[in-house]
Amino acid sequence: MKTEIRTQIQEVLVYIADDGTEFNTEAECWEYEVQNKRKTQIEKAEKLRITELDDVIPLINEDTSVAYVYRWYKLTNKKDFKIVDEAYNCGWDFAEPLKYPSIMCVESYSEGYYGDAYNYLLSDCKQAAEKFWKQMGYKVTIEKED
Repeated sequence: MKTEIRTQIQEVLVYIADDGTEFNTEAECWEYEVQNKRKTQIEKAEKLRITELDDVIPLINEDTSVAYVYRWYKLTNKKDFKIVDEAYNCGWDFAEPLKYPSIMCVESYSEGYYGDAYNYLLSDCKQAAEKFWKQMGYKVTIEKED
């Protein structure tokens, strides 16, 4: 009897993400890439967040609730708006401010940047408050402090 050592070469299709992480299926690789991109978008949005206003409910909508999560963002330009919009990108169409700088609140039904999300602009909250008080017979003027 004799023995031999043989080398076998086998080709295996491997999917490689942009950061070098390897996957067996295209779907796993694609999902990883999407999550990585989203993570970057969320990190950018967090830099625009006004954490002192977390869970402050906007005075605009009768559907607001203490059970929802409210996060406020300072937007200095359209690029900032796009950053926040893409961080919550679940197919929701956020209303874009007519002018900048602007303050925007995002209402979501879960912690983090996942799930249903809706936005409110501070300018709309101001108009809603003025309209409410006008209907009650009052004239209210809201001005920003310096």
